[in-house]
Amino acid sequence: ESFATNPSPNKIMILGDMLELGAVSRQEHQHVVDKAKELHLNTYFVGSEFAQLEQKHDFQYFKNAQELIDHLTQHELPDAAILIKGSRGIRLEQVADYIQKKGQ
Repeated sequence: ESFATNPSPNKIMILGDMLELGAVSRQEHQHVVDKAKELHLNTYFVGSEFAQLEQKHDFQYFKNAQELIDHLTQHELPDAAILIKGSRGIRLEQVADYIQKKGQ
């Protein structure tokens, strides 16, 4: 919710699976997707937990960080404030490195 208050006119969230949530994993991942929709935030989701949800809304989902990087090579991100968050096992640092190297 705090990212939604960022004054940038363009905001993009790149969110990876939250690993090790156990029995509440599906519920918590769905809550994150629903909150992104409620806040009208442009969001890319990375990981199998997000991909398996029933209510995906109109977001884009990628099975891993490399798949998102491959997508970004074909579709540049607009000038935007970008929030990247996820479990270390999802390796979103690779996405952050790619974005920094591209100067996006």
